[in-house]
Amino acid sequence: MVVAPLSSSQSTSTGGYLQWDITHSARKQVSHSHSTWLTILEPGDYFVYTRVTFSKDHPKLALASRVKMRKGETAEDKDVMKAYCSLSGDTSSPQMCTATQQDVITLEKGNQLSVWVQDLSLVDYEEGATTFGIYKL
Repeated sequence: MVVAPLSSSQSTSTGGYLQWDITHSARKQVSHSHSTWLTILEPGDYFVYTRVTFSKDHPKLALASRVKMRKGETAEDKDVMKAYCSLSGDTSSPQMCTATQQDVITLEKGNQLSVWVQDLSLVDYEEGATTFGIYKL
């Protein structure tokens, strides 16, 4: 099991993987790799969920988050879940939108999961706004 808030150490406005806040997470049978990937230590079916809150809009890109999976550290990643949200065009007041996803995924030992967004600077990193969870069923 992992329940972790997500953060970013990058200050650029480019796409990238969100970092796990390992100090504020509960982990069992899961390890982390490079602060951005969680590694499964026990095979099985897992309930995976993520919530990414966006506090800013992008003029050309959709507000999207993707859960990516790879079979190991050197393997190519692929999307296993996608979620989108939209902010209205009214910029006179602060706005937020949250992309939420959940699914049951069969994972093998050594599989890795991460959350990717198109623009890290658009994400709200306040406590509880952007999170990730995985529970072995």
